[in-house]
Amino acid sequence: MSEDSDFEPVSVTLPERYWIVVLGLVENAVQDKVGPRLEELRRLGVKPEDLTSEEKALLTGVLTARAQIVDTLIGRGVIKEEARERLGLDNFYKQIEEANQQANKKRKN
Repeated sequence: MSEDSDFEPVSVTLPERYWIVVLGLVENAVQDKVGPRLEELRRLGVKPEDLTSEEKALLTGVLTARAQIVDTLIGRGVIKEEARERLGLDNFYKQIEEANQQANKKRKN
């Protein structure tokens, strides 16, 4: 993987039912690994810029993938629109913005 292609989209064609399976697996990763790690980092006061690029990619990549899958499945009518409020890309970006604002407030104090 080159730095130039890091954020280039890659399409994967799967039947909708398999995307539900993938979404479940990604959700398990969020609940079992990513969520606890983010909580630990917050508790320790670790700033995002202190993380390695690999750890940033791992943590945000799983969350971004989940949000994109959710939005796509909503768009296809596979899952309900209500999921967008909690798991969609807009909510993900909103959470990032809120976390950045909180981190900036802490730095100023």
